[in-house]
Amino acid sequence: NEIIKEITGEEVQYVRPPYGSWDKSFESELNMFPVLWTVDPLDWSSSNVGRITDKIVKKAGENDIILMHDYYDSSVTAALQAIDELLEEGYTFVTVEEILFDFYNQTIEANQIDLSIADVPENEVFPVEEFGEFRIRLVNEDSGGMGER
Repeated sequence: NEIIKEITGEEVQYVRPPYGSWDKSFESELNMFPVLWTVDPLDWSSSNVGRITDKIVKKAGENDIILMHDYYDSSVTAALQAIDELLEEGYTFVTVEEILFDFYNQTIEANQIDLSIADVPENEVFPVEEFGEFRIRLVNEDSGGMGER
C-alpha cells in the first residue's frame, strides 16, 4: 500500500480479499473497504478465451463486479472481448467506487429518515467517516421548514 501511495499520492481504500474470504474484524485492522464480486468466470481455470468471454457476457448484469485475474494472458484477452460485447449490448463501465457509492446513496434515499431539529443538540458535531456525499435532512417541526446539512 505504501508503494501505491508513493506512486499515486492516494491512500489505498479498497481491498479484494483472496478467495473472497472476509471477516468484519479486518475492516478496523486494514481500514479499507472490501470489494467482492458478483460474477466469477473462473478464468484462472481455463485458457479458452471464448469460454471465459461467454461466461462473463452471459452472467453479467447491471451493477455487477466481475472478477478477473490479469496474471493470465487468456484472462486479459477475454476481458477485452467481454468489454467489447457488453458495450455493444449497451452496458457502460464505471469504477468500483461509483458502484459502491451509488448503491449507498440509493439506500440512503430509499431509507431517508427525517430528524426533528429539536433532536439535534446545538453545535453538536457528529463523527461520520468520509463516505461520498452525505446529507442529513433536518425538519424544524415548529416552523415546518426544512434544511439540509
